[in-house]
Amino acid sequence: MTAYLVKRVAMFFPTMILLTIIVFAILRVIPGDPALLILGGEEGDEDFTEAELAALQARLGTDRNIVVQYADWVGSMLTLDFGNSYHYNNPVSEDLAQRIPITLQLTFMSLFISGIVAIPLGVFSAVKQDTWSDYVSRVITVIGLATPNFFVGIMTIFLLILFFGWIPPIGYINV
Repeated sequence: MTAYLVKRVAMFFPTMILLTIIVFAILRVIPGDPALLILGGEEGDEDFTEAELAALQARLGTDRNIVVQYADWVGSMLTLDFGNSYHYNNPVSEDLAQRIPITLQLTFMSLFISGIVAIPLGVFSAVKQDTWSDYVSRVITVIGLATPNFFVGIMTIFLLILFFGWIPPIGYINV
């Protein structure tokens, strides 16, 4: 058991390094040069000079070697300094502080609802093992696990509107 735990802990560090490299690469590849996006706007039709571009790249740190950028990015993540959002131009930690309570609320609500459905369904399947009702509950379970969450969410909203006339609010209001 100790050898297994040592192996798992030893694999944690290479896995985290590989994960941070992948995330960093995705962040650098997908949006392109953030300075160009900021200066050029979303349509890319605003005028700017090369000096303005170079100054913004220096301020953002995208003019440095990619290895130095990665090291700075990991170092700032370890100190919980997430920097500023390129899109909103405000600290990412403020956005996280705003969104984490809502995310936790949704997480606990979904765990609660899934527990209310899953536990009785599991008990029912155990009591009525290898009967037609057990097979039906297994099929429902497999379909529920295989269906993507975004599709379930869209269909839930659609069915609530269709059958009950309930229109979900566009935003979130903390009460």
